Amino acid sequence: MKVATPGPGGSFFAYGTLMCADLLAGVAGPVLPGRAAQLFGYERRLVRGQVYPGILPGAGGVVGGVLYRGITAKGWDRLDRFEGAMYCRRPVEVQSQGGCWHRAQAYVVRPAFAAQLSAETWSLEVFAAAGKARFTAEYQGFRQLEE
Repeated sequence: MKVATPGPGGSFFAYGTLMCADLLAGVAGPVLPGRAAQLFGYERRLVRGQVYPGILPGAGGVVGGVLYRGITAKGWDRLDRFEGAMYCRRPVEVQSQGGCWHRAQAYVVRPAFAAQLSAETWSLEVFAAAGKARFTAEYQGFRQLEE
């Protein structure tokens, strides 16, 4: 397995709302352009009553997302506050197009919050068309950044 050498700053695997580069920049600051990647062994599900997803380990699961590089220490602090208590940051390995593997960090739903995930899948297209405005207006993580 070929694993890419990380660039300056940390690498982040976004699988939900932060796949939107504008939202990520607003939270973590400027980052290098993202690239499509896949995380194996996890499932992405919609959080009950919300427009955003969470991931949990799941045998045979594959989650598509975006690999971003160049997350600074300040960016990680802001991401941690934004994601809140429901998520924990974990190291993962993702595969980008062309088969290259990359070490990154991803926010995984803590086991204590697993029941908050529905059986519904999440779609970036549906989020962008119908949920992004609601998310930016209502998600508590944005308030955490202001404190």
